[in-house]
Amino acid sequence: MANSANYLLSKMSINMTVLEESVKDLQNSIKLQIKLVKKVAVPKEGKDEIEYMKECLMENLNIHLADADAELAQLHCLRNTVPTPEEYAKVSGDHLVKKRFVLQLLFGALCTYMGTLTNQKYERLQ
Repeated sequence: MANSANYLLSKMSINMTVLEESVKDLQNSIKLQIKLVKKVAVPKEGKDEIEYMKECLMENLNIHLADADAELAQLHCLRNTVPTPEEYAKVSGDHLVKKRFVLQLLFGALCTYMGTLTNQKYERLQ
């Protein structure tokens, strides 16, 4: 059974390059779709309806492209704030322990104890 102190000291590795490449692939795909929509020939019959649909589709694709741009900007911001593996290797894990509050440790111990009591109650009911 894990307590709250275990979650405070947990490490997680994220491959930011893969995320960035997937967002760039999405941007390229949307740009290609925009080019293809622009090339669509509009017949004389039902020109107004098709032009309207084409315009709506272009607006939708531009919204998606703006979302992808915002996502890429957030990814760059996150990349600049999160330490690189080389920077993280220089720092020991001791600084994480200093930031914990005593109340968090007590609360974690209390919750672990309460969880143990709950498990004992379930065992008694069985």
